[in-house]
Amino acid sequence: MGALLLAFGTVMTVQAQRIAREADRANRAAEAARRSAATASRVSEFLIEMFKVSNPDATNARKISARDLLDRGAARIQAELKGEPLVRAELMQAISQVYTNLGEYGEASSLSDDALQLRTGALGEDHPAVADSLTALGDVHRRQSKFQRAEALHRRALAIRREQLGSEHPDTAQSLTRLAQLAYFAGDVEGARRTYQEALEIQIAALGAEDLAVAETLVNVGWLENAEGKLSVAEEALRNALRIREKKLGPEHHLVAETLEYLADNRIFSEIYGEAEALTQRAIGIWARVLDPTDLRSGSAMTKLGSIYRYQGEYEASVAALQRAIGVLAEAGGDRGYELGFAYLELGETYGATERWKEAAAALERCLAIYESVFGSDHPRTAQVLNNLGSMISDGGAPARAEPYLRRAVNIFRPLEGNTYWKGLTQWSLANSLRDQGKRGEAATWYRSAIILFERETREGGGFRALSELKADFAALSARDEPPSE
Repeated sequence: MGALLLAFGTVMTVQAQRIAREADRANRAAEAARRSAATASRVSEFLIEMFKVSNPDATNARKISARDLLDRGAARIQAELKGEPLVRAELMQAISQVYTNLGEYGEASSLSDDALQLRTGALGEDHPAVADSLTALGDVHRRQSKFQRAEALHRRALAIRREQLGSEHPDTAQSLTRLAQLAYFAGDVEGARRTYQEALEIQIAALGAEDLAVAETLVNVGWLENAEGKLSVAEEALRNALRIREKKLGPEHHLVAETLEYLADNRIFSEIYGEAEALTQRAIGIWARVLDPTDLRSGSAMTKLGSIYRYQGEYEASVAALQRAIGVLAEAGGDRGYELGFAYLELGETYGATERWKEAAAALERCLAIYESVFGSDHPRTAQVLNNLGSMISDGGAPARAEPYLRRAVNIFRPLEGNTYWKGLTQWSLANSLRDQGKRGEAATWYRSAIILFERETREGGGFRALSELKADFAALSARDEPPSE
């Protein structure tokens, strides 16, 4: 009987502890709900007041722009609400997000950092709201191409969300998508794919297949697969994302414009240029209506349009569009942004298509300097520019000067997992340069290696259509080495 009572007492003690924990969790949830409701009410009051214009009946009243309202609101938050840190943090985070969408990353970063400090001080380091601020600040750093800082912030957010919300929560999936983006920028293609898939499975299970969070992840998947040449996979993801966003947000939303641009990329890679141009023009129209025409994303869309003109042989229109894009991007994001570098890359390609070799090399060298600053000297994106610059110099009649650029590109890609397309392309470019210098034996070695890589890419569904051209280059080299027939 004593043993039974002891066992019963142990069970009751465990039960009592469980009940106490559940009661404490319920009390904390109720307190959190009360605090959230109070914060939401104060945020609503502040925003209503912020959007009031003094003396609206005055005939000479100055029109207030969206940027004026943001700046005024940010200043008021810093000066007011001293005794309400969570309300201040919520407002800072909201305004920071708008600044981010407008490409005003300095203001966005400052407000997000302040919001993070306020929430950490009020709620502790492991609260889900702190993870929200970490995510927002990480997003700003990613937009500024500060990838290592962004990754550290997103990893902290993921750890908090897994611990506090669970591994199957949509916010946990959001953190995974951010880390997948950064994995891709670091050159880990397969790691990015796996992480996106994990996030999608969580989102669909928790939110349903038609949720906007699912659409966002599909867009990211489409972007990655576009870049990796998996065009049918990318198209399916992007068309599904566009359908969800148009249904949920309407046809004029900035996220619809974003999706249109990625789908236009897919059509470009598929050489369906008419559809690509129509999609891009529609996106530019949306950006012009919802943002300043000199916004970073308007400039990026102009870059895409310039590229499409080049693909269709409209070179003067391409140069004009790309020069306009460079002006917009330099004004919007400074002289070291990835988007500006990409515009120079496309301008170099357009000059090269018209055999304006000197101008082409100058534009690509400008792109290389930006990419080395943004990504580092050994990054795959830097290697892509090295390949294009070396090819341009070689085609311009200086294969010996091109060779060091091309060897750097090959050496960056060779040890990386995946990247089959670019491994093969850089080796092909190097083989051409060696051939033109008369280094036929080494050229043949690189041609053979590139053919093996492209045949593998074709088997894996990469859809690379220039394999026959590569084989023709190798066959022409081999034919030169054959003795004449009797």
